[in-house]
Amino acid sequence: MRPLTLYIFLFILLNSCGGTTKYVTSNPKCMSTIIITKNKVGLKDYFKVKMSKSNGIIAKKGNYFDIWFERGFKNDTIQAFINGKLLGEVVVSTDPSIGTTEKGFRYKYKKNESNLILKIVKNGKDCMEITLDKKFRQLFISFTDNKWEIIFDNIYPFYS
Repeated sequence: MRPLTLYIFLFILLNSCGGTTKYVTSNPKCMSTIIITKNKVGLKDYFKVKMSKSNGIIAKKGNYFDIWFERGFKNDTIQAFINGKLLGEVVVSTDPSIGTTEKGFRYKYKKNESNLILKIVKNGKDCMEITLDKKFRQLFISFTDNKWEIIFDNIYPFYS
């Protein structure tokens, strides 16, 4: 392969991998609005993360989800359910200095488990329900302006 052809191929490959998908949905069971963002980590993003440690660490592959609670929580009791089974309950408050609660859950699933439904209940009334995407290991949840914001990612962020 000639060098120019190789550079063009690499340029296209690095710029076509990764990206972000964002959409808004409503949840009739919980009467809530959910903003969902899926951050795809492609080859370009992998090199960017490897070159700059300030961006975060790529999550290891495996059959698990790390579910983190981020912005908009003030001494709120959160219950997490997967397919109707209680995963856990935690009281969370967002630390304004870092913008996160630093609290969450890890759910390990079996390879044959499909259609994993996550339901989050805040203070026994506000709730949201989504299907988990097994392409991602990290799930960041915020609740601001009476809307849930969900970010699927494969990178653990660094907080300063």
